[in-house]
Amino acid sequence: MRADSAAGGFRAALDSRTRRAIIYPKSAGGRHVGCEPAEVTVFGDHLNDLGLFVLAGRKVAVANAHERIAELADERTASNDEDGVARYINHVLAREPAAAAPKEETGLAIVKAGIDAGGTLVKIAYEENGGEIRYVKLASDPLEAAAAWIRSRMPEARLCMTGGRASRLLGLLERSAESVSEFEATCEGAKRLLEQDGKSWDRFLLANVGTGTSIHIVGGDGAARVGGTGVGGGTILGLARLLAGTADFESIVRAAQAGIRDTADLKVSHIYEGAIPPIDGNLTASNFGRVEETIRRSAGLGQSAEFPVEDVLASVIGMVGETVATVSVHAAGQHDAQVIVYIGSSFEWNEPLKEAVASYTRFRGAEPYFAPNGAFSGALGALLALVPEGKAT
Repeated sequence: MRADSAAGGFRAALDSRTRRAIIYPKSAGGRHVGCEPAEVTVFGDHLNDLGLFVLAGRKVAVANAHERIAELADERTASNDEDGVARYINHVLAREPAAAAPKEETGLAIVKAGIDAGGTLVKIAYEENGGEIRYVKLASDPLEAAAAWIRSRMPEARLCMTGGRASRLLGLLERSAESVSEFEATCEGAKRLLEQDGKSWDRFLLANVGTGTSIHIVGGDGAARVGGTGVGGGTILGLARLLAGTADFESIVRAAQAGIRDTADLKVSHIYEGAIPPIDGNLTASNFGRVEETIRRSAGLGQSAEFPVEDVLASVIGMVGETVATVSVHAAGQHDAQVIVYIGSSFEWNEPLKEAVASYTRFRGAEPYFAPNGAFSGALGALLALVPEGKAT
């Protein structure tokens, strides 16, 4: 098992079978200890620990952990500053008082699951024998790690698969499963999420913003795909890599939140230069359209033009948001829908994208709505497609 992380500091893992603690430098990676990943306990505090959390059988988050790590954790311990990892290990090995009360476990078996295997993430909606539906996300790369997690956590569960990588994932699982088309699963899952949130629109447009964007019209007469665009979360990652040298999603979003789009983007107000424009001056006239002007102005002053990474990334996310909103609003107008429901993993912890999409959607005359747990629409739809045992026709 290998874990990538920043240099410095140590990782600790606990073999649940032998009860032996393993502590090693972060920069060294893991080493083989003769046990299955499902038998290992790992500790984490931030998103660079997601790889460990995908592979391990038991996951422990420190009290000051990132919210996503905390959500995936099976147990909690004290914070880094309070030696939470050491205290947890001492508790297990020496039976000392626990550092913090463990997260309550249901003790319920997973009876069925819907799995949406996409290009970047594997989203899972699963139901326990108590009837409660829960959600979890795994990285699609490596897909073998996702398969190992599913095998260890859902050995007897009935499965329904959807998504572009469903066939390959099923081959790795080496077991039978039902399947449903990605578009059908996404629409059915989104409808259920809206019901749970008390929304009951007769007709709405559904924009699924993942790696790219897929657009559907949903109404009483069913659902149909009506368009899409290759612009989406994959565009953000690709341009961020080319322009800023990073593809870490959290870092991209954090930097964009601190950026100013005026540096690279040409606004309507820039064109009118103080005169009253016929439309909102804050609207983007041209994404990245001010770059050449900035360079010329700086050259005229004998200076080098500067484009801070934060500003560049803010413009990248703004461009993606405006493009997605524009395409979606046009589709909504063509299909007589006033509400556009936006779903997809691209919106998670991404306020700059949400703001860009929401403002442009409203400006162009439609009403945006961001569905809670929208990234799991496909997985939930696949789960719903499983016919209850004993009721199959």
